[in-house]
Amino acid sequence: MGMSIGWLIISVLTISNAASMAEICSTYPTAGGLYYWSAKLGGEVWGPFASWVNAWFNLVGQIAFIAASGPILGAYLWSMAMMSNADLSPNMYITTSLGIAGLVLSGLLNCFSEKVLSQITLFSIALHVIDLLVIVIWLLAASPMKQSASFVFGTFINGTGWSSDALVFQLGLLLPSVTLIGQDASAHISEETEGSDKAAPQGIFQSVLWSAIFGTGYLYTLLFCIQDIDAVLASPYPTLVAQLSIDAIGHNGALFILVLLWLTQLVCTVYCIASSSRMMYAFSRDKGLPFSKFFHWVHPETLLPLRTIALSTFLGSLFAAIGYGSPLALSIESSVTTVAMLTAYTLPILMRVTVSRDTFKPGPFNLGRFSVINGVITCVYVGYMFVLLCLPQVVPVTGSTMNYALPLLAAVILGSSVSWIWAKEWFKGPALHISVEEVAEMEALAAVKKDETAV
Repeated sequence: MGMSIGWLIISVLTISNAASMAEICSTYPTAGGLYYWSAKLGGEVWGPFASWVNAWFNLVGQIAFIAASGPILGAYLWSMAMMSNADLSPNMYITTSLGIAGLVLSGLLNCFSEKVLSQITLFSIALHVIDLLVIVIWLLAASPMKQSASFVFGTFINGTGWSSDALVFQLGLLLPSVTLIGQDASAHISEETEGSDKAAPQGIFQSVLWSAIFGTGYLYTLLFCIQDIDAVLASPYPTLVAQLSIDAIGHNGALFILVLLWLTQLVCTVYCIASSSRMMYAFSRDKGLPFSKFFHWVHPETLLPLRTIALSTFLGSLFAAIGYGSPLALSIESSVTTVAMLTAYTLPILMRVTVSRDTFKPGPFNLGRFSVINGVITCVYVGYMFVLLCLPQVVPVTGSTMNYALPLLAAVILGSSVSWIWAKEWFKGPALHISVEEVAEMEALAAVKKDETAV
C-alpha cells in the first residue's frame, strides 16, 4: 500500500514542485539554475545568502544522487552474476565495488563530446520507452498469476521495527520521492539549449510528468505480477526485481530485464554527472567553489568541463563507498539526495512567493493566477519531507542502520552558514554577465574547433 498509494501522492506533489521550478526557469534560463534563481529572487538583501546556501544544498544533493546510482548499478550486476552462477552469494563489498565501477564508467562517457552526450540522451529516451513496453507487456502477458487490487492497494508490510504503521507509510515515501528527483538537469544545461526560455522549462515539467506516468505503469505492473511476496522479500539477490521477475517470467526473461534496467540506470547516471558538472562549473565561474580558478575550465577541443566532470565522479564514488560499511547505503544516499535536492528546488520558490511576490516577471511558461498558491503548497510539502526523511528508516538504531542524512544535512546547513561569515565579503551571487575575456576565449575556442572540422 505504501508503494502504490504513496507513488500517486508524491507524483502529484512533485509535479507541483516542477511546475513552479519551470516557471522560474522560463524567466531565468541559466546553467547556474537553482542558485542563480535564488540570487535573483532574493533581491539585494537576501539574494547572495540564499544563493550561497542553495548552491551547497544543490551540490551535495547532486553528489548524493550520483552516489545513490552506485548501489543500484552494483545490485543489478551482481544479481545477474548470481543468476548465472549458483555458487555465488550476496556480497556487500563486491556489489559496492561494481557500483563504483559503474559510476566511473558514467563519468568517462561524459568526457568525449557534446555530440556523444546528445546521442546518449537520445538513446536513454528510446531505452526508457523500450523498458516500459518490454517489462509491462512481458510481465502482464507471461506471469502465471495476477494479484488482486486489494493486495496492491491494501496490503501493508512493516519490517522497520517502528510500531506506528502511519509513520512507516510516510517513511515509505522516500522511494517515489528519490525516483522523481532530477528535474533541475534541464536548467543546468539550458545555456547549451536553443530557445531556453521555452525548452528548458518544458524539459523540467515534462520530465517529471512523463516519469510519473511511465513510473505508474511500471510500478503497478510489478506489484500486480508478484507471485509470492514472501519469496521476494526473502530473496538472496541484491535487487528484489530479480526474484520477482524470475517468479513471473523465468530465469532467462529475468536476466534480460536486469540487463535493460542496468543500461537504463547507467545512462541516467551519465546524465546526472553531466548535470552536476555543469552546476559545479557555473559555481566555480562565480568563485563559489573551492579552487574555483582550477575548476572553471573547459577542454580546448571538446569544450567540456572535464575537471568538474572528474570532480563529480570522484565525490559521487567516494560517497558511494559507504556501501562497504552499511547495508543501508542506498537508503542513506537516497535520503540525502531527496532532502538536499528538494531544499535546493524549493528555496528559489520560497523567494518567489515571499521576497519577489510582487516583482516577479513570468516568462513564456507560467502558472498565471495559480503561481503563488502552487509555490506555497510545494514549500509546505518540502518542509515536511525535510523532517520526515531525516528520521531513522529502521529501529533499533545502530551504527550500521543509522540514517546519516540528518548529520550530513546538518553539516551542510552549519557549514554554509558559518562559511558565509567570510564568503559574504566576496561572494555577491552569480555573475550576471560574461566577461569580455570569457567571450573572447569562447570565440577563439569555437573558431579553432570550426577550423579543425573544416580540415
